[in-house]
Amino acid sequence: MAFAGSLFLRQFTALCWKNWIVLCKHPLLNILRCLLLPIGYGIFLSVAQTFLLKPNNYGFGSPISVYNLQNQFDGSLALVWADGTNGTGTPSAEQIMARITSNFTPNQLQAVKQVATPADIPPQCPQNFDLSSQCFAGIAFNYLPMNATDTIPINYTISADGGLLYINVYSHTSDFETRILPLQWALDQAIIELRSGQGVPTPMEWPYSQETNQQQATSMRLSYIRGIRNLLVIALFICYIGIAYHLPGAFTGERANLLTSHMKAMGLLDTARIASWLISISLAYLPAWVVVSIVWHYRIFSATNVGLVLVVHLLFGLSFASWSFFVAAPFGKSPQLAAVATTFLGIIFAILALIFSRASTTAATIFTIIFPPGYYIFAIRAICGWENHQIPTNILKPDPDNNLTLLPLIIAAIVDVFLWPYIGVLLERWLYDAKEPSAGFWSFCRRQKKADLPPHPDGVAISVKNLGKTFSPSIFHREKRPVTAIADLSINIPKSGIFVLLGSNGAGKSTALSIIGNLLGRSTGTVTFEGGVTRPPRGTLGIVPQKNVIFPELSCYQTLRVWRAVKHSAQSINEDEDYEQLLRDCDLGKKIHANASTLSGGQKRKLQLAIGLVGGSKIVLVDECTSGVDPLSRRALWRTLTSVRLDRTIVFTTHFLDEADLLADNIAILAAPGKLVAEGTPVALKSNLGQGYSVQVLFDLPGLTEKDSPNAPLETLDRIRKVCPQCSMSLSSPSQASYHLKSKDSMVVENVLQLLDKERNALHIASYDVLGTS
Repeated sequence: MAFAGSLFLRQFTALCWKNWIVLCKHPLLNILRCLLLPIGYGIFLSVAQTFLLKPNNYGFGSPISVYNLQNQFDGSLALVWADGTNGTGTPSAEQIMARITSNFTPNQLQAVKQVATPADIPPQCPQNFDLSSQCFAGIAFNYLPMNATDTIPINYTISADGGLLYINVYSHTSDFETRILPLQWALDQAIIELRSGQGVPTPMEWPYSQETNQQQATSMRLSYIRGIRNLLVIALFICYIGIAYHLPGAFTGERANLLTSHMKAMGLLDTARIASWLISISLAYLPAWVVVSIVWHYRIFSATNVGLVLVVHLLFGLSFASWSFFVAAPFGKSPQLAAVATTFLGIIFAILALIFSRASTTAATIFTIIFPPGYYIFAIRAICGWENHQIPTNILKPDPDNNLTLLPLIIAAIVDVFLWPYIGVLLERWLYDAKEPSAGFWSFCRRQKKADLPPHPDGVAISVKNLGKTFSPSIFHREKRPVTAIADLSINIPKSGIFVLLGSNGAGKSTALSIIGNLLGRSTGTVTFEGGVTRPPRGTLGIVPQKNVIFPELSCYQTLRVWRAVKHSAQSINEDEDYEQLLRDCDLGKKIHANASTLSGGQKRKLQLAIGLVGGSKIVLVDECTSGVDPLSRRALWRTLTSVRLDRTIVFTTHFLDEADLLADNIAILAAPGKLVAEGTPVALKSNLGQGYSVQVLFDLPGLTEKDSPNAPLETLDRIRKVCPQCSMSLSSPSQASYHLKSKDSMVVENVLQLLDKERNALHIASYDVLGTS
C-alpha cells in the first residue's frame, strides 16, 4: 500500500512537471488563453450592465442659465415643425420659427424642416431600438392667440426621442438641459419678444434628483441579476469554457501520438495520469478563475459572501474539466474533434439547464450529476434568487424566487469532480486497452483465473503459446474480410540475452511484440511471464516502438526523468540512475539538453532506445529500432543493446540478416501470417538450415573487352562443377563472381580451393575468399 502511494505521488509529480514544461514552451498562447482572455472577458461582463444604459449622475446640482438653442443645435439632426393653426395667430407659427432661426448658420437652417401637419412629425422621426432618431426635436403649433385681447393660452407641443433619459446634474449635460430646455426657452423668448417688442433675460435652471447614485447602482445591478438569471448566465458560463477546449485537446493529443498507450504499458497509473492533467491544467486557469470570481462578487453578486462565490466558480471549473475527460474519451485519434465536441456539448447542456427554468432542487441536483455543465446554471440561478432581494445567499435554504437550495448542487459538483474522470477511464479502457480473448460474459469473468493458464517453463522470461491475432473489419466495412496477422505462434524467450524475431515485412513480428507489450489484444492463445502471470510486475517492461513515441517539447534529459517516474517499480534495477550517462551510452552525449523535436531521425531512435532502457527495465521490447538509421547510428544502437544483454531480456525484431546474426543469442524466424519457421542460436540455424559454403573469386582481366570478359568466370564454373556438380554462380561484376557450392562438406571446399590454386594463372584468378553460410 505504501509503495502504491509512493508510485502515485512520483508519477503524479513527474507528469505535472511535464505538463507545465509543455505549457511554458508556448508562453504567449497560454498566457493569453489561460489568463488574459478569461480575465478580460470577465471584467467586460462585470461592467456590461452599463453598456446598454448609460449611468446617470444623480444629486443636487448648481444653478446655471438655460443654454442657448443656437449653441446646442449643430445641424446634424433635423428640427421638424408643423403649423397646426393654418397660419393664423399673432404672431404666426412661421414668424416664431423665423425669429428662432434668425441667427442660424446655413448648415443649421438646412436642418430645419417644416411638415404639413403635426401628425406628420412622428413619421419624419422614426425611432430605433434604443429610442433614438435622426431628429433634434419636433414642434407642433396647436393654437396661437388671434389678437392681443385673445385670452386663450398659447398651445404648442415639443416632441423628443424616448431615449433622452440621461441625467447629469453636476456637469449639466443632461439630455433635457442640452436639448429640450434650450428649445423651449427659444420658443418662449420668440413669442414674448414678438408680442411685447421687448427683450427678456435668460432664466436660470437648477437641476436635482430625488434618486441617489447608490440607489441607481443597486437598481441597475438587480436588473442585471434578473437578466443573468433568465439568459445572460450563458455569457458568464462561456468565461470558463476555455479549459473544456484546452484540456481534452491536450490529453487526447498524447493518446493520438501513442504516448498514453505506451506509458500505461510501461507502468503508468490511470489515477496519476488523470489527476496530473486535471490539477496541472486547472492550476494554469486558477488565477483567472479567482480574479474573475472576486470581480463578479463586487460588481454583480455583492450581497453574497466572496468565499461562497469563489467556491461556486472554482467547483464549476473543476467539475467542467473533469467531465471533459469522459466526453473526449471516444475521440482518441482526433484531439481537435475532442476539444470541439466537449466545448459544444458543454454549451448545449448549459442551454438545456437554462430552459429547465422551473427545476426543483432534486431535479437540478440529478441534472447536475448527469450533465455537469448544468451545475453552474442552477447555482447562479439560486444565488440570483437571493441577490434579487438583496439578501446574502444561504446555502442551506431555498432561494426566495426559484426555491433552489445551493448546498445539494455544490455536493453534486464535488461528486462530478471524481465521478466523471473515473467513468472516462473505464470508457478509455474499453475503447483502447488490449483485450484478452473471450467467448462471452462468463468467459470474460474467468479469464483472470490462473488455472486457465498453461504452466510457465523454468528459465523462461516470456512464454507465448498458440498465439493468434485476427483483425476484424469495422462495422462500416463489413464487406472486407478479416485479416490474420498471426495464425499460431508458440515461442519461449529466455531470461537473459537478445531474442530476435526475424522475418520479412508482414510476417507478424511487430504484432507479436505489441501483444507481448500489452499494446494490442490477442485473439487466441496465451502470453505468460516469469511466475506464470499474464503481465510482468509494474514498471519492469521497457518498449522501443517502431514509430517514435516521444514528448517533442521535452529535452532528452527531461524525457528520461518522466519515463523513469512512469516505470518506477520495486522490482526495477538502477534506482539511482544516471540519466546523462545513459544518454551518452546511447550516443546522445551532445544532445542531453536538446529538445526531442530538434533531433534527427537517427537520434530520435537512440532516444527511444534510452526510454526503453531507463529504469533498468528487466524486459525490453525493441521493434526494428535500426530501420532507416545510418550505419554509424546502427552500430551505436547495437553497442548499447549488447552492453545490457546479460542483465535483461531483450526481444528484438528485424528483417536484416546481418543484424540478427550479429546481435542474437536466439533467433525465431517468422513467416506470414506469424508462423514460426525455425528457432535456435545463429550458429545452429546456419548449421542446420544453411545451404553451404560459397567461394568469392576476383579475376584479373585487364585486357579483355566487356564482350569477352564473362568467359573466365564461366570457365571457372565448369572446372568447379567437376569437383562440386551442384555449384551455381552469381556475377557481382564482370571481374567478380560468387560460386555457391551448396555443400557443408569441408572436403568439397578443400578440393575446390586446391583446384583454384592449381588453375590460378589459366583462369586469370587474382584472389578468392571462402564465405560461410548466413
